[in-house]
Amino acid sequence: MKEVILSADGDSIVYLVPDAVADNLEDYCLEFCSNWLRNISLNRFGAITVIDDDKWERLKWTINKKNPGFFQDVIPPYEEQIEQEYQLAVAKEVSKPLTKLRSEAEKKKTQPTVSVVQTKVFNRNPTIAAYVKKRANGICQLCKQKALFIDQYGEPYLECHHIVWLSNGGEDSADNCVALCPNCHRKMHIMNDESDIQVLKQSITDQF
Repeated sequence: MKEVILSADGDSIVYLVPDAVADNLEDYCLEFCSNWLRNISLNRFGAITVIDDDKWERLKWTINKKNPGFFQDVIPPYEEQIEQEYQLAVAKEVSKPLTKLRSEAEKKKTQPTVSVVQTKVFNRNPTIAAYVKKRANGICQLCKQKALFIDQYGEPYLECHHIVWLSNGGEDSADNCVALCPNCHRKMHIMNDESDIQVLKQSITDQF
């Protein structure tokens, strides 16, 4: 066992952890945030890092994935955080040459593990979503193309999108919602380009 000293907001806490955890603390941190490397130093007495409360909870969760049950009070991260970290990791890997990626991918083939995370759900009004889709009349309000297919309910498949995201304080209202095809909906949640936002706002005005 080794001592791991963690400082959350200036208050140091000492944990006794297995040698493998202390010796691989950098790897655990780098698994989800390479920026942590500058805050971590390892020596023969153990591992020392300075992090805040949220990052400490995230680190405990990562350690528990490889050492199940080590921490009993782990708070799972939100699904959105895990997805964001995954997409950042993919973007970093894409910069490698194709031959190098192919070689590494072949070595890392495995069955995926399963993690339990938190999900934040906004309680949206189904009447608003139905009205917004009906108002669009089967046409995506961004690319202006017809819905790609008819869904299992016999309706053109479009998705309700909040121009000002609910997570950013946006209203669940007809004035803040548009109907988008899956491609454009994904685009808005990845890029959220200001020019596209203006197109969506204007499309609502044009429908009245």
